[in-house]
Amino acid sequence: MKKVFYLILFILYTTAVTAATLAPAKFLSNSPFNIWDKLMHALSFGIWSALFYGYKHFFKGSDSQKNVWTSITLGSIYGILIEYLQLILPINRSFEYLDMVADVIGAVAFTLLLHFAIRTRKSALESV
Repeated sequence: MKKVFYLILFILYTTAVTAATLAPAKFLSNSPFNIWDKLMHALSFGIWSALFYGYKHFFKGSDSQKNVWTSITLGSIYGILIEYLQLILPINRSFEYLDMVADVIGAVAFTLLLHFAIRTRKSALESV
């Protein structure tokens, strides 16, 4: 039951991020660098990558470096794909390389943070 709940959460989050990033925007900042926008990119794709990592770890038993790299890679590709779609779709969104950088930074940071938190907890429990 937990596995199904987690999978539904992951799907809903993916849907929400996709809808939010591809919805037509009427009031976007024209500033070439907006720190809040970059923070939202890092958070959005970081959380997505961490959710993917968590699903693979907790429900597939994958605690390997491969899971870390898969989560980072897929989170980064997802963010880059969204940027490309913003470029080609008529939704009044702009393609920005710095958004892609923020997406990748978020994917790396959140995945590694979760990975090391799980390993640290596991090591602490094994030493008791």
